[in-house]
Amino acid sequence: MTQGGSELEFKARDTDLVPYSYKNRDGESVEDAGRIDTIEFIVAGVDNDKIARAYSVKVPAGIQFEGDIEKAGFIWIGQYDVLERIIRGYSREIGTLDFVKDEIKVKGFVNVNAELEKLQYVINWSTMTLQDAIDFGVLITRTTESIQRFSDGTLLAPGGITGVGGNIDIALITPEKGFVLFKTKVLRSEGTSLSLDEEKDV
Repeated sequence: MTQGGSELEFKARDTDLVPYSYKNRDGESVEDAGRIDTIEFIVAGVDNDKIARAYSVKVPAGIQFEGDIEKAGFIWIGQYDVLERIIRGYSREIGTLDFVKDEIKVKGFVNVNAELEKLQYVINWSTMTLQDAIDFGVLITRTTESIQRFSDGTLLAPGGITGVGGNIDIALITPEKGFVLFKTKVLRSEGTSLSLDEEKDV
């Protein structure tokens, strides 16, 4: 090992984490975990009972979160650090700050997390119209695009990757119409463009 360690031992994988232990150059036992890249996606639709459901899924871990229209809420994946900062009032990196870690040791994670949740905006997800949902999706995507354009990560985690921007695809799922593509990108190749929105089925 490059750090002069020995006796590297891997343990059973826990979702996308691979725990391992080794002895450092001083002979002390060290335990840590590495994160493996996974595929993450959202599966959504309307069941026969007319209730719309959505699932956040990771491969190979499985279902991470389940939501439905009776509870109302949100599911997001991808580069959502800007979205978290706006809606929740903080991003996940807050847990790596020393004073937060110290507070967790004293009060426990659940209690500290409950205090942080008080920063979250109150958004009435259950009363959103389809138009509100579309506007919100576009707003948060464009806001993320703009922040990424002018920033390079944070002081805590510099070197951000710009991965949001360009044309936006929007799809709706309703009990009456099922899956409907509301807006799709314009495809371009060597001076020729095609809008799938304008194409008719043949």
